[in-house]
Amino acid sequence: MTKIIVGVDGSEASLEALRKASYLAEPLNAQIEAVGCWEFPRMYDGYLMMGIGGLQGER
Repeated sequence: MTKIIVGVDGSEASLEALRKASYLAEPLNAQIEAVGCWEFPRMYDGYLMMGIGGLQGER
């Protein structure tokens, strides 16, 4: 199956790209895959260095 991959970040431009992909997907019989990624802020590294990592799931 044909796939159209669109990067999204919440900006108007990325949402327009998703709309264009939707417009193209039907005549191409394609599946749309929206992909988003981000980078943790630099201050996040400091918490790991201080030993505060792995908080998810701890009780």
